[in-house]
Amino acid sequence: MKNNHFHDNTDFSIQIKWIVLSRVVFATILIVSCLIFSSGENLSFFSQPFLSLYNIAACILIFSIIYLIWLNKFKKEKVLAYLQTIVDTFIVTAIIFVTGSYDSMFTFLYLVVIIYTSMLLLQKGSLIIATISCIQYGILIELEYYKVITPFLDKFYLANSIDESHIIYRFCCSNPQRYSGASDKRR
Repeated sequence: MKNNHFHDNTDFSIQIKWIVLSRVVFATILIVSCLIFSSGENLSFFSQPFLSLYNIAACILIFSIIYLIWLNKFKKEKVLAYLQTIVDTFIVTAIIFVTGSYDSMFTFLYLVVIIYTSMLLLQKGSLIIATISCIQYGILIELEYYKVITPFLDKFYLANSIDESHIIYRFCCSNPQRYSGASDKRR
């Protein structure tokens, strides 16, 4: 018996279409929230990080069109599902980088990708995507810590204000201070 028995082809196709639609809704919300926030703070619509977030939203919309074309032309839906979720982890990493890397409040978006991957590709797919997400987040934080990449929002490096063991702890176990309201060491 084939491994694809858990999904009817039309059912799987419908699930992929819903995820593409939700991606379009997310991109639209991202654009609108950037416009509202920038106007509320009397900032230019085209200042950083807004310009980068607009570019990310445009990429999400372009990828969504490509995914729909793929879905209608080709029948390799499982390959498309893996491709979409892997691309989404890179998009989430870009959003996290633009919105503060270590201090970004959007790290939960990795969980969203992992959850919908588990609905599409079950346990094996969700484990693959969770691993890719962990590796990407770890690399992002380590590159910032070792001053290989410049923090997008802050003008200071993590290495100047946070101990590496704290970063490793946060990467592996999350930061309980962040959720308890206690202040962070660098604030």
